[in-house]
Amino acid sequence: MRIFLFSLDRPVSRLAFDVEGIEAYALIDDDTSPHLRLVRDMPALTPAASAIVASIVRRYGPGLFSTHAKVLRTLVHFGPARYAQIVLGIMEDVQPAASIIELGAEFEWIFERHPSTGYAAARRGPSGHRAACRGWLPSWQRRLRAVRRQPCQGIAER
Repeated sequence: MRIFLFSLDRPVSRLAFDVEGIEAYALIDDDTSPHLRLVRDMPALTPAASAIVASIVRRYGPGLFSTHAKVLRTLVHFGPARYAQIVLGIMEDVQPAASIIELGAEFEWIFERHPSTGYAAARRGPSGHRAACRGWLPSWQRRLRAVRRQPCQGIAER
C-alpha cells in the first residue's frame, strides 16, 4: 500500500498525518523528486495510518483492486488518516450502508487510540468531554446501534 501512497503525483504534504517526518521529503535538495525519495526510503506509516489501512484491507480484501477500486484511489489520493476523517465527516450528513457505518466505528476507535492525529480531540467539546449532555452520540453511532438491533433478513424471510 505504501508504494501506491508514495508514488502518486500529488503533494507529499497530504501524508502529514500518515508518515512521521514527511516534511523532510517535501524539501527539494537534489534532482530527485520527493516521490522517488519516498519510494526509495519506504518510511513506515504512523500507527494510526497503519491501523486504517489494515482495517480497509480487512474489510475489502482483494476487491480493493477490482470492485472497490474507488476506495483504493480515494485512500491513496488523500492519505489514510484524511480518508478516514472524510468518511466520518460524510457519515454525519448521509445515511450510509451498514458496512460503512461499521467501518466508521473502526475509524473512530482508531482515532481514539491514536490521539496524535488530532481527530478525536477535535470532536470533543471545549471541556474535553464528548458533550455536555449525557448520552450524546454522533449520528453515525446512533445508526450503527439501530442497525445492530434490527433482525437479519435471511433468504427465507424475503
